[in-house]
Amino acid sequence: MKLLCGALVLLLLPTWMSAADAGLAVTHIDHAGFLITAGDTKVLVDALTYGSPRWSYKAPSKELREKMEKGEPPFDGIQLLLVSHAHGDHFGPPPVVSFLLKNPKATLVTTPEVRALAKKWVGNFPKVADRVVAPELEWKQSVSREINGVRLEIARLKHGNDKEWPAIVYSFLLDLGGKKVLYAAGTEGSFPEEYRELGWAKRGIDLAFLGGTDLMVQFGDSNSSAQLSAGGIRTVRDLIAPKIPVMMHITPERTAAVEKAWPELQKQLPGLVWFRQEMESRTF
Repeated sequence: MKLLCGALVLLLLPTWMSAADAGLAVTHIDHAGFLITAGDTKVLVDALTYGSPRWSYKAPSKELREKMEKGEPPFDGIQLLLVSHAHGDHFGPPPVVSFLLKNPKATLVTTPEVRALAKKWVGNFPKVADRVVAPELEWKQSVSREINGVRLEIARLKHGNDKEWPAIVYSFLLDLGGKKVLYAAGTEGSFPEEYRELGWAKRGIDLAFLGGTDLMVQFGDSNSSAQLSAGGIRTVRDLIAPKIPVMMHITPERTAAVEKAWPELQKQLPGLVWFRQEMESRTF
């Protein structure tokens, strides 16, 4: 009788299980690109990029990029495409516009700089312009929207130390599957007042995607050794306070040094996650 009841529960479970109960699935695409899935909701962020002869970041393979553009499983039914800023390791104008053309139900949420570059470099951009949301925000300003059924808060940050490679950077705080998910690329903790004034530590963030380089780990002139950033780690713990921090944005030549520092990093930030492989997936 107990076995029969258990079987009935398993059979009935999918008919009433909510997105929150189903968990939050995260699939790593590349350097800072991810597919985030909660039930029927899918969000693709900073994933449609090309490789660069000047920068050493890892971009998705041609086959994977084309699969994303075409909306082939598991990239079918994506509601939101997020692009944090206009740098090549986070954004490629042609694949982003191609994705929007081939996925007519998806909306791009991004910065005015990204929108301007897509318009400048891709002739087909006018065909998708009405599905590009790029609010004009001042530094530390935020705005809340509900787009395609997803609630998100968009906030403007500074890029790195705002001296090298300056850019408009937007972070995204999303409600997905009953969890609060923060994606904050391009920030290295040089301006902790950003996080303090946005009140992230009080938001009950479950999962936070954060740049590892400089925020958690610092490098000198050489990429062969890494040193933990005490100030950055305090910033993560005290000013962002996620239940699970996800480290990203680690370039190939720095991977070995970060691997050496990894055990101590995990001690300093319990629950820290680092995706290393293309299409590596975890459920939270």
